[in-house]
Amino acid sequence: MIRPPLVPVAQIGLFSVVLDVALVPVTTPVVLARDREALGIGIDGVPKDGRIPGRQGYTASNGVAGRAEGPDRHADPAQADHERADPPDEFPAARSIEGGKAGEVREFGGIEMVWCPPGTFLMGSPENEKYRRDDETRHEVTLTRGFWLAKTECTQGQWESVMGMDVRELSKRKSIGSITEVGRDFPVYFVSWEDATDWMGEMNERHPLPEGWKWSLPTEAQWEYACRAGTDGPFAGEVDEMAWHSGNSMLTTHEVEKKEPNPWGLYDMHGSLWEWCSDLYGPYPEKAVTDPVVLTGGPNRVRRGGCWCTSWRNARSANRDSYSGGFRVDGVGFRPAVVFVR
Repeated sequence: MIRPPLVPVAQIGLFSVVLDVALVPVTTPVVLARDREALGIGIDGVPKDGRIPGRQGYTASNGVAGRAEGPDRHADPAQADHERADPPDEFPAARSIEGGKAGEVREFGGIEMVWCPPGTFLMGSPENEKYRRDDETRHEVTLTRGFWLAKTECTQGQWESVMGMDVRELSKRKSIGSITEVGRDFPVYFVSWEDATDWMGEMNERHPLPEGWKWSLPTEAQWEYACRAGTDGPFAGEVDEMAWHSGNSMLTTHEVEKKEPNPWGLYDMHGSLWEWCSDLYGPYPEKAVTDPVVLTGGPNRVRRGGCWCTSWRNARSANRDSYSGGFRVDGVGFRPAVVFVR
């Protein structure tokens, strides 16, 4: 039976960001944490005001699988209505594009994005998971800010509209593999980590977001959190229904949104193409962490999700892999995110 993640953290008002960290060796994963005492937050990420969320079930900002703890109930309905009408305004710029519930869809820069609310989950895999690898040490991760993740992998149409080149031109650069399918609704491939970050930079110029937000690759933790979407098994559903892999893809790419989405409405998180994450590859911690991201060390960047030319085993939610940031291959693409970085 699928057991949901552990602790809701929505509405606690943190504004720690995944990129606001000191650089450390890759062997030490970075953990972000603001001054918890000043914010009234305990070391476990739970508010100290006595409103302790239950630890059973995943709940996050009105998430699909439940509801996060909100303000205290008032005996006076008028007072409660007033608080709903006039929420605290500590971070107005940040809240201007925050979503309401997991799976909410909005469009930014012409791309449909899915809201992934703040929350806590178990990253990695249990020791008894079949086909588990040694680098999947299971540990608790808290994400203090929600983020938007593209509903699909970046398509060739979305890539070309920004960068002005198609996969044929990409394949002529230093790359490995061959052209499979070409078309606006197919995911773009032959894209290195560096190419993907260049695309993000162009999006930030052409489609600027409210203060504090930017286009970015997701962190590895954000990627797995969104892939799991409240589940904790090897996959977020039936793998053959959700993923293009070597056993059902006819060894070619396919248009996006042709398989079943995960519980939050994200397509092709399993299979289709490997997807770049912002992190450098490194070992996991054994203890609970908050907003982790590895920004220094090397040499490889994380890629996740498996692809059409590899086994379904590589499409597991916890499966990890990495490539050099300049590596281009026909089985790797990316999925843009909109994240809070202030």
